[in-house]
Amino acid sequence: MDGQEAPHTKATLRHPPAILLGRIFDRTITVMNAAGSLLILFVLVVICADVIGRVLFSRPIAGVPELVVMSIVAIVFLQFAHALERGNLVRSTLLLDVLARRAPGFRRVLELAFALVGATVFALLTFALYRQATADFRGLDQYGAPGVFLFPKWPIRAVAALGAAAVTVQFVRMATVLAWRGVR
Repeated sequence: MDGQEAPHTKATLRHPPAILLGRIFDRTITVMNAAGSLLILFVLVVICADVIGRVLFSRPIAGVPELVVMSIVAIVFLQFAHALERGNLVRSTLLLDVLARRAPGFRRVLELAFALVGATVFALLTFALYRQATADFRGLDQYGAPGVFLFPKWPIRAVAALGAAAVTVQFVRMATVLAWRGVR
């Protein structure tokens, strides 16, 4: 972002409980990111084993497509908050870069609006995913083909709800820092 500091947070608030909670949250999303990376490795191994089983033994591993689909959802939600915190989301900054030179205050207003809208959208998504995960848990809904491979839906939805909640918190942190620094 051409020398501009990313609007994410690194314990910029001076209040010790806020710093402690921020560090705990940073560690939590780092662990979630690592879990997502391990899940990527798991998917790689499962796909390779399935291909070997198909080619050498004409016997695919049951449920690999379902595992891959569910894993991709989990990976995205496990790693999203960390990517947001690091400023690694892909976005076009052409307009923001022009605004940084001509109207830096307006750029900060747009960054604050982005953080607030992001927090709102992901809070709603968290609520919806949580409700769906609890309904899936009670109803024992499953992915897959009966007799071949079945996996309950609720764990993936619960991971997605956890990830969406972490993204919500990260957007709130971004908005707090932007507001704390002042939109001037």
